[in-house]
Amino acid sequence: MNLVSTSPGRSAASALLLSLFALPFCSVARVPPNPAFWGEWAAVLLFALAWLAQLIGARSEAAPRQPLTLVTAAFVALALLTLGQTALKHTRFAPESLLAALMLLLAALASHLGQRLHQGGHGAWLARAAAWGLVAALWINAVGVAMGYAGWGVVLGEVVGVVWEKRAVGFIGQANQLGVLAVLALAALAYLRQSRALPLWFALPSFLVASLVCAATGSRTPLVVFIALAALAAWQATTRSDAAAAPRRWAWGLGAVAVFAAIQLGWAWAWLAVEPAPGAAQAASGGAVTALRGGGAGRIEMLADAWQLWTAHPLAGVGYGNYAAARLFELDGPMPAAHADHAHNLFAQVLAEWGLLGAVPVLAALAVVLASALRRRHGGGPGAEQRFFAMVVLALLIYSQVEFPLWLANFLLPFALLAGALAQSTWATPGRQVSQTRLLPAAGACLALAGCIYGAWDYLRSQDMAMRMKAQIGAGRYVVANVSYPEAARVAVGTLFPVQAEIMQVRTLPLDGDFAEYRLGLARRALISVPSGETVARFATHAALAGRFDEGLALMAAMRRRNPLVHDKALEFLGVLADADPRVAEMNARARAEAGP
Repeated sequence: MNLVSTSPGRSAASALLLSLFALPFCSVARVPPNPAFWGEWAAVLLFALAWLAQLIGARSEAAPRQPLTLVTAAFVALALLTLGQTALKHTRFAPESLLAALMLLLAALASHLGQRLHQGGHGAWLARAAAWGLVAALWINAVGVAMGYAGWGVVLGEVVGVVWEKRAVGFIGQANQLGVLAVLALAALAYLRQSRALPLWFALPSFLVASLVCAATGSRTPLVVFIALAALAAWQATTRSDAAAAPRRWAWGLGAVAVFAAIQLGWAWAWLAVEPAPGAAQAASGGAVTALRGGGAGRIEMLADAWQLWTAHPLAGVGYGNYAAARLFELDGPMPAAHADHAHNLFAQVLAEWGLLGAVPVLAALAVVLASALRRRHGGGPGAEQRFFAMVVLALLIYSQVEFPLWLANFLLPFALLAGALAQSTWATPGRQVSQTRLLPAAGACLALAGCIYGAWDYLRSQDMAMRMKAQIGAGRYVVANVSYPEAARVAVGTLFPVQAEIMQVRTLPLDGDFAEYRLGLARRALISVPSGETVARFATHAALAGRFDEGLALMAAMRRRNPLVHDKALEFLGVLADADPRVAEMNARARAEAGP
């Protein structure tokens, strides 16, 4: 392949891949309907462009067929399984399931492209593009954090760099994602320094910025990832053959770990010295449930929930996108977090939603990736980029044990690209000669581009409506008056965001008795999508308007038992909505009477 065979082509492809590792981690939209939209679709768009550039630059003469890897095969298997679940109506939201299948197919293409780049001798070029992209994303998000502390906003999506409890989120939108990005940037800086592609005058401030950003997030997840990568780097250093450079390498490594740890401890001590510990006020008012939500016990109970769902649906799981609804309606234990779209663990999520049919290819592919990553630890030269690939892939796998980053395209596609460059071939087709210009990958890339254009239009119309709703709801006016139900229904037609569209539809429903059963059905679907205090209260409201008080009261009682915090929030919503109709007022009074003082 000659994607990078000419200087202009190499420069353009470098810019595309660098952007793939930078721009998707700089999302500037943190409000409904989808907080990660810009980051995800930026990743899809940039990867599609990179794949098209590869196809356009490929020579048309015959070339050996590239061998397949288990990583690529696993992505294809998951995509086919998701399509099968959608065809059998095993998933609740067909548009999102189809998008998930498309994303998994793009991940398969990304893995195959990474493999072709590595086998074509372009591994070092790919590693440098990825490393510089991560460093660029770090600096852009650091600017976002600085803007947040300075009190400045951003026009697009009212983004700030710092949110509740003084946790920095930058432009990426979540504290744990920003922290892990900082750790990945540290691995990138180490690789660039080792390959002599980064001057010391830029490496040192970048290292300090990454350490400060990680500390400002206040998240434990990046610290776990950093410790694991530091241990892996130390283990790799003990097996390298260049013993002459070992003392200097160990000195630099230990010094970097010490400075990083000092910055984390100093930042935490500074915040504790000027204000109470984060969550202290909430813990004083909310008791043990609040502590459970903020601590590790909540994650453990989510794993237990995922295990119960898998044992109930062992073969094919509950279906893609059905985790939150199945957890709410099929289980009856404590619910430390009312709305959890995922199990906060890669393996638990795969078992719960895809069952054994999805777990087998995932575990097989991860075994290949881990074996390849742990084997890439000897020598210098070409081994340097392989160690960098291993660092990034292992970091995201460790991250996936406490979150589910591979659910998002801006983590999934770079992961697949580097995993493909890292993984070993599992079987080949020797002797077969095929043209490198293939119609199917080109059609897939064009489909991704078309999807990005349609998705951008769909997102903009949904975002406009969501921002108008947010302006009223943020002011305490829970009955939205500046958006009509017909307008919300029009946006819901053909949308790529059906979950958010249903929630926005429910917010616009008139609070009267007309079409009560239909409106109750909409409220039920919104509740299934996002079981929060607002959706619980709106379901109880429309149950009262339909004369089905028992259903609304039963839901309120279940939430009071499983998550008192969500129950209290639902009561707050009901109190505001009670003036709309005497039946809603009756529901509010009966729910408060059952709740007691």
